[in-house]
Amino acid sequence: MLARLGARVVHTPPYQPAGKGKQERFWGSLQASFLPELAVPPADSLGQLNTWFAAWLEEHYHRRVHGTTGETPVARWGTGGVHRPQTLEQIRAAFRVVVDRHVDQTGQVRWQGARWIVPEGLLQTTVQLHYDPHHPDVLTVWQQDPGWGPAVRSDQAVPDPAAPAAPAAPPPGSGLSYLTLLTTPQPARRPAVAYAAAEDRP
Repeated sequence: MLARLGARVVHTPPYQPAGKGKQERFWGSLQASFLPELAVPPADSLGQLNTWFAAWLEEHYHRRVHGTTGETPVARWGTGGVHRPQTLEQIRAAFRVVVDRHVDQTGQVRWQGARWIVPEGLLQTTVQLHYDPHHPDVLTVWQQDPGWGPAVRSDQAVPDPAAPAAPAAPPPGSGLSYLTLLTTPQPARRPAVAYAAAEDRP
């Protein structure tokens, strides 16, 4: 994923905890401040979770003065440096899962207990199926680099009777939601990303 985004992985040398302190401090703040707020009320979707996390990050975490620098993270970020913003499509592409499948003589591949018809011209070849892990039923067929288009499902998967039932929804929370309050100034600062709409796109 990092390679697709053009990011370089730099590992911390052994026995140098100072290099890990920033990340560990962030996880500590996340666990102490953000996660407890999810109980009032809990997020009902990935889109809601993303919206609340973005609000907490930008309105709470980024606007608290750092004890060492004496600046807020958002102010320090604005002083310069190399910023490489990614488009939504670039991020979606980086997180797609890729699996290899062999196309049989009928022009189909097997995937998750079903058969899928691939575009013409790929008989008896190996192709790559690209899919969003949140939408594994939407497949795009690639062969090395060029994309060939979507795969079309040709039959229905048989449901597994031994599959566990979906867990019951938690009872609705009560009290004031701090995360909901943090989302109020978001539209005024910048246009919000439509996470829910992004989830529904293939």
